[in-house]
Amino acid sequence: MAEESAIRRAARYAWALLLARIYDRRKSPWDEVFPLTCPKCGGAMRIIAFIDDGDAIRKILQHLGEPITPPKLAPARGPPLWEAA
Repeated sequence: MAEESAIRRAARYAWALLLARIYDRRKSPWDEVFPLTCPKCGGAMRIIAFIDDGDAIRKILQHLGEPITPPKLAPARGPPLWEAA
């Protein structure tokens, strides 16, 4: 049981590091925006709802003119210097 908690603790730490990289304030302000900060005034925003109905999400995206299908995946590529190895 102690091993599971250590693994979970490490996973949470790794997740926090990834989030910190995404929302690093030392980058230029237009690189990334923290999702709960207003991009206009910098004030705090709060989540008022989560939309998890697929049909509703598609309708919202269509209304906004956004694509409703995921982008195509690029083909896999070899590691760097593949030919030299």
